[in-house]
Amino acid sequence: MNDESSDPGIDLLLCIFCFPYQLYWFYKYGKIMAEANARVGLPREDNSVLYLIMGFFGLHFVNAAIMQSNLNRIWDVV
Repeated sequence: MNDESSDPGIDLLLCIFCFPYQLYWFYKYGKIMAEANARVGLPREDNSVLYLIMGFFGLHFVNAAIMQSNLNRIWDVV
């Protein structure tokens, strides 16, 4: 995925210093991973709203674990 709108350095700084951006980041990357699932032939699981809700309640580590599991599934297919 060639997404020029994503800059990891800026994302990191904004996530550290701006809580609302963290919520946006979880939602945004949830959508990106749903698209990645569809590209490799997996069912399109759009967990972006789940990530947003759990991020709001401070469950960032759970979001990270779910995202990593999803990325591992994508990697197994590729």
